[in-house]
Amino acid sequence: MIYLAGHGSFVPEVPKPGGAGEPDGTDEIFLPLDIGVWNAAGARVDNQILDDEFGERVTRLVNRGAFVWFVLDACHSGTGVRSADEGIVTRDLDPADLGIPAGIQASVLRTGTAGHDRASAFDVGAARPGGSLVAFYAVQPEQLALERPLPLELPAVERRQHGLMTWSLVQAIRSGRGNGGHRTERREGYTRGSSGA
Repeated sequence: MIYLAGHGSFVPEVPKPGGAGEPDGTDEIFLPLDIGVWNAAGARVDNQILDDEFGERVTRLVNRGAFVWFVLDACHSGTGVRSADEGIVTRDLDPADLGIPAGIQASVLRTGTAGHDRASAFDVGAARPGGSLVAFYAVQPEQLALERPLPLELPAVERRQHGLMTWSLVQAIRSGRGNGGHRTERREGYTRGSSGA
């Protein structure tokens, strides 16, 4: 299981050699604990993790025969639920807060249909020797993930902010009738330098 929860944003796409490119001209990024700001020379946010990087790593694991459960609870990540309840805030970081110049932001403004034709770094149609992938995403690439103070059963002063997708997933797992025959490893704060697949 690969589980990431935190903030997401988007950056102007840097053309990839031999790649078709994204229809909206942007790449989604996950913001690790050591995220930097816009680096004009590199045309990127320092320490960003591109969605394409996740796809490449997951593909390598699946191609080795692994079953991968990939969960990404962040803005601009994939499908989710909306609510207008009190206390709910988005889990995004405005590109301006990362130092991405307004002119670059304006050139890649998203529309309500952005992302639906996006290329995937993981080729779902490719034959794989015994490996497979299940992926849960909090929202569509152009949407913002939500969080709110939970659990609702507690007095307001005792609640903590939680991502709604992560909260719902944890509640579903806790209510399951399985014997818990799985290993769980928890790491606090994923950084760009963390080792991966």
